[in-house]
Formats: sequence, C-alpha cells, structure tokens
Amino acid sequence: FQYTSALQYVLHMITPGGSDVVPQNSLERWFTVVYLLAGLVITGALVGTITAIMTQRRLAKETVTKQIIQLQLYLRQCNTNPGLAMTIVQQAKWRYKAKSRLREEDVSLLPLLSPAMRSDLHCSNYLPLITEYPFFRALNAADPAAVRDIVVQAVHCVELRPGQHLFSDGDR
Repeated sequence: FQYTSALQYVLHMITPGGSDVVPQNSLERWFTVVYLLAGLVITGALVGTITAIMTQRRLAKETVTKQIIQLQLYLRQCNTNPGLAMTIVQQAKWRYKAKSRLREEDVSLLPLLSPAMRSDLHCSNYLPLITEYPFFRALNAADPAAVRDIVVQAVHCVELRPGQHLFSDGDR
C-alpha cells in the first residue's frame, strides 16, 4: 500500500490528475495509478503529434521560401526583365498554393500496375469526358477500340491558370 501511495503521489505531482478523492485501499489506488499513467501517455502522444505536424508545416514553408528565393536569384542573374520576373514569381507562388488535382504521374504506385491495367484506368478517367463531344461519341459507337486507342495515346490532363489559353490563334 505504501509503494502504490508513493507512486500515486508522484503521478499527481506530474499530471493534472490531482484530486480531493483519496483511494481507500490498494485496488482503488492501483486503479487511480493506471488511469493517471494512461492520461500521461495519451497527453504525451497528443503533444508529440501536434509538435510533429507543426514542425512538418514549418519545414515545408521553409522549403518553399528557399525555392522562391532561388528562383528570384536565377531571374536576377539572367537579367530577366523585372516585370516578367515578377509575373514568373507570382505564377510560381500561385501554382504552389493552388490545390491542384493529382495527376497519374503524381501517384507513385501507378507505375507498378500492368500496362493493360493502366490503360483501363486511363480510359475509365478520360473516356466519359471525351465522349461528351458528338464526334467522339459517334466514333465510339462505330469503333470503340479506336476511341480507346486515342484516349490512351493522346488524352491527358492539362492544368491551366485562370486567363491561360489551351489553344491560340498563332502569331499575329
């Protein structure tokens, strides 16, 4: 009883588990000790997780800041027009902050799939989009294998910033 009393006393000193309720026997005291230890472990895990998340975010922000500084230095060393340099830096910041969709190239496990499975996945993702157009819908009805080949070989996702154009009229 004395040892569990001493252990409980120490745990009450290092945790916010202080209480006016005093255990009356060894079983009650052990129960209190176990719950104080569990609280200590859970609190430690919570603090550790929060610390890890904050550290990870800080490191990510530092990495981006270093990359932007490196880009600015490169543009200065190349004597890039200041207006163009500012636009380039703004676009780089915007693209970094933008919540872009994951592309097939971004998913590290996709290359492990067989070529046939990757083709099936690609078709599953893009065939519904391309067959919204009447020409491809008609071609798909006449020759599904041809449309599948077109999708696998020629269709991919391009992310555009607002105001950017996918196609242009050419040089004027």
